[in-house]
Amino acid sequence: MSMKELYKYITGILLLLVGASLTHKNRDKIILCLVTAGLFISLLAIYQYFFGFQRLLGYISKQGITDPFVLDYVSRKRVFFPFVTPNILGGYLAMIIPLTLTYNNRIWLITLLSFALLLTQSIGGLLSLFLGLAIYFYLLRTFTKLRGLQGKSEKRRVIFLFALLMIIVFVLTIRSLTQKQHIQPVFSTIMRLNYWKDTLSIIKASPWFGVGVGNFNLTESRFAHNSYLQIWAEMGILGIISILWLIIAAFKSALKNMRNSSHKSQNATITTAGAVFLIHNLVDFSFFLPEVAIIWWMIFGLIISKDSE
Repeated sequence: MSMKELYKYITGILLLLVGASLTHKNRDKIILCLVTAGLFISLLAIYQYFFGFQRLLGYISKQGITDPFVLDYVSRKRVFFPFVTPNILGGYLAMIIPLTLTYNNRIWLITLLSFALLLTQSIGGLLSLFLGLAIYFYLLRTFTKLRGLQGKSEKRRVIFLFALLMIIVFVLTIRSLTQKQHIQPVFSTIMRLNYWKDTLSIIKASPWFGVGVGNFNLTESRFAHNSYLQIWAEMGILGIISILWLIIAAFKSALKNMRNSSHKSQNATITTAGAVFLIHNLVDFSFFLPEVAIIWWMIFGLIISKDSE
């Protein structure tokens, strides 16, 4: 099982190396590719909301599917297409949205992707985007010419973050009031806490070497819903230390590059996108899903790439 799962890490490391070796011109092309793909996926999600669920309900009825989570996603019209759950789609869109800030005509891009993210009703996705944008505004203020500006620009950022926070509260309230008990945010939080508790028991039983990559499994879930705990459980203390060292070293390199870069704003968006993914994986497991993780590995490589032409 470990040998079967290793390809995900090998692929990720190779993509990191590719991203890190790219020139600024090629980095622009990769960002454009990622944003374009994100745009198409957001359009697919929006299509599902307006047209897809009716057909899906018919299919579920014919197949006799009774899984309460599936039925709730569909009945509440929480979009997830083309991913497996609304939360995974939410985490993906939250990671891509900061990349749209690279472009001047970004309003319509941000609007479409943000609307699709809102349709997922993913609290984790919205919160990770909120924290990511707070990081982005901090990086802009610290490393760009905007740091000398006061007044209106600062107020706009505060207002924007406050508005996003109110949207999160609104989505949280709507889900709490309308959804069934097994899928409410409070129940989801308790469920995750139980997953983490069980994962810590696995870690305690084999803290140094873990159970092996791909061998992690809980009674009620294949994932811990916290990628860092699951990495520790699978690869042991040396594995989690290695991953954390890699992350810290990359972001230290990104901050160093940003001080000397002539493309500070773009560097800030890439760094933010990478940070959003890492934040989201505190409560989810997209690190173990190649359809999302390989994009992050590429972004991770772009974070440490130089500005050479």
